[in-house]
Parts: sequence; C-alpha cells; structure tokens
Amino acid sequence: YGDQPRGTAPGVLAQSIGGGGGNGGFAAGGDFSGTASGSLVIGGSGGSGGAAAAASITLNADVTMNGPFAPGVVGQSIGGQGGNGGFTVGGGLSEGLAASVNLGGDGGGGGIAGNVTIQTQNVTSNGFNQSAGIIAQSIGGNGGTGGWDFAGTLGSGASAPVSIGGPGGGGGSSDGVQVTADGQTATNGLFSAGIIAQSIGGNGGNGGFTASAAGSVVFASSVAVGGSGGNGGGSSTVDVTASGTVSTRAGQSIGILAQSIGGTGGNGGFAIAGSGATGGGDANVSVGGGGATGGIAGSGEWAGTVSVTAADISTSAYLSAGILAQSIGGAGGNGGSSRAFSLSGVSDSTDGAAASVALGGVGAPGGDGGTVTVTQSGVIQTGTSGAFSDQSAGIIAQSIGGSGGNGGSADANATSTTASVALAIGGGGATGGAGNSVTVYSNTDTTGSITTVGMHSSALLAQSIGGGGGNGGWTQASASSNDYAAGLAIGGFGGGGGDAGAVTVDNGGTLVTYGALSYGILAQAIGGGGGNGGAASTTTNAGDGEELQGGVTSVAGAGAGQDAANVSSAVSGSSDSQPESSNDGASAGIAAALTIGGFGGTGGDGATVTLDNTGSIYTFGDQSTAILAQSIGGGGGNGGSSTTNANGDSYAASFSLGGGAGDGGDGGSINLTSLGYIQTSGLQAAGIFAQSVGGGGGNGGASSSTAGSGGQAAVSLSLG
Repeated sequence: YGDQPRGTAPGVLAQSIGGGGGNGGFAAGGDFSGTASGSLVIGGSGGSGGAAAAASITLNADVTMNGPFAPGVVGQSIGGQGGNGGFTVGGGLSEGLAASVNLGGDGGGGGIAGNVTIQTQNVTSNGFNQSAGIIAQSIGGNGGTGGWDFAGTLGSGASAPVSIGGPGGGGGSSDGVQVTADGQTATNGLFSAGIIAQSIGGNGGNGGFTASAAGSVVFASSVAVGGSGGNGGGSSTVDVTASGTVSTRAGQSIGILAQSIGGTGGNGGFAIAGSGATGGGDANVSVGGGGATGGIAGSGEWAGTVSVTAADISTSAYLSAGILAQSIGGAGGNGGSSRAFSLSGVSDSTDGAAASVALGGVGAPGGDGGTVTVTQSGVIQTGTSGAFSDQSAGIIAQSIGGSGGNGGSADANATSTTASVALAIGGGGATGGAGNSVTVYSNTDTTGSITTVGMHSSALLAQSIGGGGGNGGWTQASASSNDYAAGLAIGGFGGGGGDAGAVTVDNGGTLVTYGALSYGILAQAIGGGGGNGGAASTTTNAGDGEELQGGVTSVAGAGAGQDAANVSSAVSGSSDSQPESSNDGASAGIAAALTIGGFGGTGGDGATVTLDNTGSIYTFGDQSTAILAQSIGGGGGNGGSSTTNANGDSYAASFSLGGGAGDGGDGGSINLTSLGYIQTSGLQAAGIFAQSVGGGGGNGGASSSTAGSGGQAAVSLSLG
C-alpha cells in the first residue's frame, strides 16, 4: 500500500461463506359454521443455512498494512444462518363446536463451517486501529427462530383451540483452525491482536412463542405449548504455533488469542393459555380448562481442544494479555415460561368447574469445555512502566464448562362457581458443563521469563472451572370458588454444577509481576455452583365472598447441619356458623393448598492441581502471592421458599414444604513442588498458598403456611 494510509482492506483475504436460509411463510386460517368449525394452520419452515467450505492460506512473502480496519491476513469459513419459521394465526366460530390447531413453522438449522489453515511469514500493521495481524476463524451459523402462533375459538357448545410454537433450528458446528506464524507478527493500533484463532459453534434458535384462547357457554379448553429451543453447534480444535516474535503496542490488543467456543442452546418459547365457559341460559353446567407448557430449551454444546505453542511475545497496554487460550462450552438455553387461566360459571345458577395447569419448560445442560495446552519458550513482556497496563497477564489458559439453563416459571389461575383446581410446576434447572484439563509449560527447557507491569496481571494463570447449574423456575397457583378450591405449586429443582478438570503447571523461567493482585502463578480447579430451587406459592379461597386473612411470620430455612425454622397459622371461626350450600346440597367453602419449594442443586467437584516450579518468582505489588494453588468444590444451591394460604367458609387445609438445600462439591488434591527462589514485597503477599476447600451446602428454603376457616375447622402445617 505504500506510505499512504488505506483502510478497510486486508492484505490477504480468503473466505468461504454459506448462504442464509430463507424465512418460512406465515399462515392464517379460520372457519365459521353454524354446527361445527375446525381449522388447521401450519407455518412454513425456515430454510437451512448453507455449509461453508475450507479456507487455506500459505504465504511465502511478507505482508505490511498501512491503514485502519485493515488486518494483515484473514481466513474465514462461516456457515449460513438458518431462516426463521413462519408465524400462524387461526380461529373458529360456531354455535356448536369450534376447534383450531395452529403449528408455528420450524426454524432452519445453521450451516456448518469448514476447516481454516493459515501459514505466514512476517506480518506488520503500522499504527492503525482494529487491524489485527492474523485472523483465522471457523464459525458455524446460528439456527433460526421458531415461528410464533395464536389460536382462538368461540363455540356455544364447546371450544377447543391448540397452539404449538415452532422449534428453533440447531446451530451449525464449526471445524478446526490451524495457524502457523513462522515470522514476526506486529500490530500498533487499538483492538489489534497479533493472532486471533477461533472455532465457534453456532447458537441454537429460540423456540416460538404461543398463545391459545377459548370461549364457550358450556365447555372451553385451551392448550398452548411453547416451541423448543435448538441445540447449539459444537466447536472444534484450535492449534496455534508462533515461532517468531508476536508484538502489539496499543490497548485491548492480545498477543495470541486462541479460542474454541461451543454454541449456546436456544431458549424455549413462552406459552399462555386462557379459557372461559360462562354457563347460563339452558346450560346448568360449565367447564373451563387451560393448559400451558413452556418450551424445552436447547443444549449448549461442547468445545474443542486448544493448543498454543509460542516463543517471544510483547504487549504494551491495558487488557492485552500475552497469550489467552480458552475452551468454553456453550451455555444451555432457558426453559420457556408458562401461564394458564380458566374461568367457569358467572352466576350461582350454574355449576361451574375450572382447572388450570401450567408447566415451566425445562432448562438444558451446558456443554463441556475442551482440553487446553500452552507451551511457551522465550520472553513474555506485558505492559509498560508509566502506562496504563492493567489486566494484562502473561499467560491465561482456561477450560470452562457452559452454565446450565434456568427452568421456566409457571403460573396457574382457576376461578369458578363450584370447583376450581390449579396446578403449577416450575421447570427444572439443568446441569452445568464440566471443565476439562488445563496444562501450561513455560520455559521448562530454556532460559526465559515472563514480566507483567499492571494490576490484575498475573504471570501465569491456569484454571479449569465447571459451569454453574441452572436455577429452578418459580411457580404460583391460585384457585377460587364458591364451594371447592384446591391448589398445588411445586418449584423447579436447581441443576447441579459441573466438575472441574485437572490443572497442571510446569514453570522453569523467571516470573516478575509489579502490580497489585498480580500472582506469579495462579493455578486453580473450581467446581460449578449448584442452581437454586424455585420459589413456590399457592393461594386458595372457597366461599361466597367470605375470606379470612391469616398472619404470617418471616421464616428462614437452613441447609444440612442447621435447624430449619417454619411458621404455620390456623384460624377457625365459631362452630355455630353454618356452611353455605351449593346447588347440589354439598357443604360449601372447602379450600386446600399444597406448596413445595424446589430443591437446590449439588455443587460440582474441584479436581487435582499439580504445580512444579524451578524458576525464580518476584512480586512487588500488594496481595500478590508468588504461588497460589487451589482446588475448590462448588457451593450447593439454596432451596426454594414455599408459601401457602387457604381460606374456606367451612374447612381449610394448608401445607407448605420449603425446598431442600444442595450439597457442596468436594475439593481436589494439591501437588506442589517449588525449588526456585521466591520473593514478595507487597502487603498480604504470601510466598506460597495452597488450599483444597470443599463447597458449602446451600440454605434450606423458608416455609410459611396459613389456613383460615369461618366454620368447621382449619389445619396448617409448615416445614422448612
């Protein structure tokens, strides 16, 4: 390009890009009839993204760039995005039976990506921003979103709509990435890493939202099911070899960034269902029912192996580590939430029954991280004296499991003249993915060093971390009626945390850190924390508008080894009061409520940490321990709280159980050998600190229960 700055054009560009899938068409339908009506409406499916082929670059000449937004060498294989599913709207109207079934269109799958290989000599970018030296990427396409839908019907005799959201498309997988830098790689601008090598799986598409509504004189029932989320795409191996010097001179410019990242799972679709049966006229009986289920989430996918072999590296500013090598599992998607409502009977002349069921969607598990290996021989220098150089470690090597998805919430409400039942169950949280083994070899056979200047800039950081478990979904159930009312709510259970993998560090070179909170060597294996159980609440009222309010005292539950407190309250009126009678003469005003809080998930286990140091270590900042080796079990999740309230003119029963706590994970063994000289100069800076710590158990869920009766009896029981 000569001496004049020319931007937005890489020196060498090789790309293979799959085309995006088309969106599915929407659909609408309806039927109107005097006797019976019915309709079936199906949305069009989104097209799949196209696959990308391999990209390969081999250079025997030097590359020099002289402009902004102008990386030196770029090789990419990118899968196409999946198309979105089409939405649907359908309905029916009839003096007799009205029914409608709606299906949202499927989201298209993301296209897969191909292998990327780059081999270079000298690559130089002269002083302009967002101009990395080498970029090599294999990226799977994201899945399309499932189509949403709505179904509604009105029928004098019966009404029954069903709506199901379209499933999200799966993310496309990515392939391997190999970079070999035989010469010098140098950049001088902001956001200009020396080498970027990434394999990234596509994210799964979200499930479609869905809604259903029914109206009738005699019978109304609506069903809604949220679309399921698509699974993420897996990622593959990343291998970087840099035999020459890698240098960057501005902020947020890492020397070598090598990543394999699994795709995130899609979220389940939200679902809502409502129905109303009025009764009246010639109809002495009416029934209303609503059922809603949140969509199941898509799974996060695994990450591939990451390997980096490097020599001399120099960075000069903030957020510019020498080497950042990561393998990260994709997070699991969250389950869809649900809402269900039903109404039956509008006057005492009609025997009305209503039932509502709401189920939260289940969260999906996170993907496992892959193995990470870093081998470095030579000199690494991060930061410059007198310049802002914080958060610029020498080497960071990480394997991290994806977090488990949260369960969807659930809310059910039923109201009628005679009998009402409401059931709500929260979706369960999913398990976190496991971290995998991490190994760092630094100057084991040569004389070299790692020096950092800024705060939070450790010389060597190696860690394996399990993903956290997802939280259970909260729930709420309420039922009210003149005669009978019953409610049940169960909070979703928390998912378990993922286990950590083994961590090994072998250092033979000199390590020097000048900033605060900058360790010489930090090696740790940490299990993921368990998810919390979902809270649950139930309220029931039975009687002709008469309602007693019971007092509730704050309650705190506890985990293993601690006492759990609980409070219950029961109030009953004078036995002289006579219960009201329903149309069939049965005793009126009977209410029952049961609630169970979700249980907390178990914490993941730490793993073995092995550290062998023969080099000298010097730290000069406060809280900058020379060697910190630790294995820590994940904490157990807390149990969900539970609250019940039942009020009946004649009888009331209320039972509440707080969720149980999750157990903590185990710490692993520490094997540490250090033969080199160690010197620390700052406050609270130990020479060697090694620990194995088991995770703490979670707290049990709080519980409260109240029952009020204006007539015969009231019973209340609460257990934390």
